[in-house]
Amino acid sequence: MTCNLLCKKIKSLLTNPKTQNAVMVLGDQAVYSGSSFLTGVIVGRALSIEAFGEFSLGISLMIFSLILQDTLLATPYTYHIHNTPSENRGGLRAGAIIQSLLLAGVSALLLAAAAPIAASGPENTGLHTVLLALGCALPFLFVRECFRRQFFAEFNIINALKMDIFVSALMFALLAGFWWTGTLSPALAFGAMALAATIGGAATLLARRTDYDFKKMNVLKDTKDNILYGRWLLMGSACHLGSLYAYPWLVYFASGKAEAGAFAACYSLVNLLNPLILGFNNYFRPKIMETRIKEGVAAMDRLVRRACLLLLPVAGLFVLAMFIGGGLLVRIVYGESFTGLGTVIALVSLSVVPVFLGAPLQLGTLAMNRPQINPKFHAVSLAITILIGTPLTFTFGNAGAAAGYALAATGGSATLLWLYRREVRKNQEI
Repeated sequence: MTCNLLCKKIKSLLTNPKTQNAVMVLGDQAVYSGSSFLTGVIVGRALSIEAFGEFSLGISLMIFSLILQDTLLATPYTYHIHNTPSENRGGLRAGAIIQSLLLAGVSALLLAAAAPIAASGPENTGLHTVLLALGCALPFLFVRECFRRQFFAEFNIINALKMDIFVSALMFALLAGFWWTGTLSPALAFGAMALAATIGGAATLLARRTDYDFKKMNVLKDTKDNILYGRWLLMGSACHLGSLYAYPWLVYFASGKAEAGAFAACYSLVNLLNPLILGFNNYFRPKIMETRIKEGVAAMDRLVRRACLLLLPVAGLFVLAMFIGGGLLVRIVYGESFTGLGTVIALVSLSVVPVFLGAPLQLGTLAMNRPQINPKFHAVSLAITILIGTPLTFTFGNAGAAAGYALAATGGSATLLWLYRREVRKNQEI
């Protein structure tokens, strides 16, 4: 009897549309992040540790750019789409594509300007080429990301999953071809990403062309609205990027490309949990915002707490696993050039706990329309990076960078928790 009841509950859970959506979100994020991770593994195994260092520096700038897109475009879009009548959403969707291209263009120009500086560096052998290749790739990567975020914002998960599977398969086919012919390089890896994103984005736009109304878009108005909503998030992202994504570059300037590659390998393995946390954000961001609008702050706070309790044990188990076998894992995945990194990956993994706990809290602050909280807690992380992380990196190399990275994440999330609880209490007193 108990077994039958359990089977019925499992069947009910699996046939629940909400459960199916959550599974698809996690599956999509696994495809998206997994393809990025495997691209790094291919580059690390096919090329030298120095070339992997160049590739990882390019990836850090790509993530930097995509976070800016998320801050200035995707997050405001998610907020505005749920407050826009359905008949006007076509223009909002079309405007988001144009804004993504404009932002990508600005980012590409900055990378082009930085390339000659990188070429004159003391250890440069190909970093300037990586920067130019990334600049050319960004417009196509931004458009693909724009489609993904629109799918998630409107709970159209299956289309995001289909697009990401197609793009990832095409990208790996291109990478395999470059590897087979002996022409693979960090710059060509970004070229494969761009070409796959271009074809996938074009196919998506063609299939959904009736959902976009370029005649009704108002790019100037949408840009002003996004800046008004996202200006605090932009300040926070600048601090966030400076505090956490600066570490590969700190290692590069302190110890060179080989050490930067070793740190990036540890960082990439720790980020294997990214599909979970990013999938969580993609799924819960609209849900938390919707709960705040329809049911109030108290209901939203309960949802945020449940999310924290759901993520905490996963993060704890992962940290334990990295302390036990992280060094061996790095060597198995990337090769014999990546040895003696057990301490580094263990220290980097400590950042997972505060990052996981901070994700629901940050979504809660955004749902309460308090984006000004964002730069405050990220500023704490940046201060820790400047005052503690930088000297640790230049003194102890990779181990110091790993310790600084974990400290910056912990300090920022602790500050976010305090600010979030204070804001919840204020709203409940009204």
